Amino acid sequence: MTIFQGDINRNTVILRLFLLSGTSLAFAFFIFTNSYEDSFYSYLIFTALIIALVVINLLSLRVFTQSRKDVINKVNADNMVTLLDNISDICCICDKDFRFIYWNKAAEEISGYKFEEIAGKRFDDLFKSASTPERDKLIGQMIMEKRKSLTFSYEAFMKGILNQFEITVFPSGDNYIYLVRNITDKLLIEQQNNRTNKILEATSDLVAMVNVQGQNVYMNNAGVRLLDEKNDDSNVRRSLVEMHPPDVYKYLITEAIPYALKHGTWQGETRFITSEGKTIPVSQVIIAHLDSQGHLEYISTIARDISKEKQAEEELKKINFELDHFVYRASHDLRAPLTSIRGLVEISLEERDTQKLKQYMSFVGDSAKKLDNYIINLLSISRNDRLEMEQRPIDFSILIQETIEELRFLKNADRINISWDISCEGQFCSDLIRLKIIFKNIISNAIKYQRVNITNSFLSINISGDPQLIRAVFTDNGIGIQEDSKERIFDMFYRGTELSDGSGLGLYIVKSVIEKLKGRIQLHSKISEGTTTIIEIPGYSMKKDTDQEL
Repeated sequence: MTIFQGDINRNTVILRLFLLSGTSLAFAFFIFTNSYEDSFYSYLIFTALIIALVVINLLSLRVFTQSRKDVINKVNADNMVTLLDNISDICCICDKDFRFIYWNKAAEEISGYKFEEIAGKRFDDLFKSASTPERDKLIGQMIMEKRKSLTFSYEAFMKGILNQFEITVFPSGDNYIYLVRNITDKLLIEQQNNRTNKILEATSDLVAMVNVQGQNVYMNNAGVRLLDEKNDDSNVRRSLVEMHPPDVYKYLITEAIPYALKHGTWQGETRFITSEGKTIPVSQVIIAHLDSQGHLEYISTIARDISKEKQAEEELKKINFELDHFVYRASHDLRAPLTSIRGLVEISLEERDTQKLKQYMSFVGDSAKKLDNYIINLLSISRNDRLEMEQRPIDFSILIQETIEELRFLKNADRINISWDISCEGQFCSDLIRLKIIFKNIISNAIKYQRVNITNSFLSINISGDPQLIRAVFTDNGIGIQEDSKERIFDMFYRGTELSDGSGLGLYIVKSVIEKLKGRIQLHSKISEGTTTIIEIPGYSMKKDTDQEL
């Protein structure tokens, strides 16, 4: 509107100039026509009038134009002051000596100084800083490079408190316009955010944030690793639906999140789904973040993988079940021979026949032996769970000979041929006590469950390997194991044949001990053909143990 009005004023002046010029010409023409007798003077007068009128009109136009510029400058200055007074940051104008000549309202509110208090003072008097030479150097470069503005950081004391400022300088003639923004709080918030981010990235728990649309907008490194995510936008931003199984998602939407909205937080056990489709049980906390109007802004969640705890819980349930079963079976199996012994003793007290007494005592001895074997097996189980590993070099030949010697009084031990072949390269080291338990149970089974209707019963033992791993193969031609018993043959108290008078703990103990040694066992058997038992046990480096002790 101002520009348009200015054009009208300029046109008016031009029109006035033409009118005045025309009037002047008409007047000159009148004089000329009435003074034709002295034409030379008439021409002089005519020319002088024309020149005078043009000069007068030009001077009028200049005066008018300068007046218009003054009005525009005043209007612009008033508008500039109004604009600067409405800026929320400190805005000041300094002269070439960096002395204040203007101080906006925000500056008065932030600094606490009225303009009258700082007028004429230097910028450094208010913003005391050791970086003044650096500032002057930057401003000098700006002037030399004829740049329109310069922005730099400035650390200074204001009211005795060290503050961080971001300053933008605009050259304006011989003056400088300073736009000063106090970024102390902003930097503190950034530092706090950086510390928080470092904590979030260092924690081993999943931390994630989900927006109101259910999209995952943040996940820390622990969460990325837990859910097998690729660290890019396409995978990290999986939705809440994709991160949970359907039943869990339904529960979160209908129960957990509404509870968090009402009470602030919710805590419980849920499950996540990895990008590969694996389900992971977690202990999860959901926090609802609301805005000032009480509307949901976003949801943050913290989740801890409890797979090991769940596995331990299942193992504990299994152990408790086995313990209950063990107590029941152990009490029954311990009580049976004791009851037998007690009954035999009562009969013996009334018996006078010496031969019968000897027979009764033989039965008592068998029951006591059975009880002793049972107790030995129980001690083997306890020893395997309780004792620490005791690694030592193993001589398998001596181990087999000692085991055979201990079992030589078993029934029919003298009618089975036991042979062995050992081809180990280097020194194998392991726990001798546990190896003895394994070898004793396997060899004793071959003796007890041989086929008595044949004359060539045998057990061959083949051991091969190196210091890292040994493989022992036990092959006999005994009665074998029925097909439907193979799956349960390693269960506690399971007896694979009716001919067994044992505790049903032998192969359970063997498998438990082998697992303790980080090994594995396989068993192949056919009825009336025999059984092949294969065990593999990793070795233990004595050098490694010595290095660890050093």
